[in-house]
Amino acid sequence: MFGFIWSVVRLKCPKCRKGNMFVKSSLFAIRDGHKMVEHCSCCGLKMEPEPGFYYGGMYVSYMLNVAFFMPLFLAYAIWLQPYVNAFLYFVLLVLVLLALSPYIFRLSRALYLAFFVSYDPEKNR
Repeated sequence: MFGFIWSVVRLKCPKCRKGNMFVKSSLFAIRDGHKMVEHCSCCGLKMEPEPGFYYGGMYVSYMLNVAFFMPLFLAYAIWLQPYVNAFLYFVLLVLVLLALSPYIFRLSRALYLAFFVSYDPEKNR
């Protein structure tokens, strides 16, 4: 289980857990940050199994955003409301969302592909 989570967080191929999923390793590559490799460099897995495959990744992205920001919202609503201005807190959350959006985009694609592709230890060699 830890290997699965670690490979998704590091944006590695779900089949061999070695090859990179994205062309550029930098999260803030403006032009090529969203481009994925066509096939894994280690095991040859096709990163886009069918056209439109990653539309489901949008739901995963939504889930990740909700999972990250709901605890922050609840912390404000329960504990921080008397001490922090609501507008400033909202602006801070939006800035954090903008800063994390490239990684959340990539993470959602990695997680979505990992749901459909199982790990093959033989490909790990």
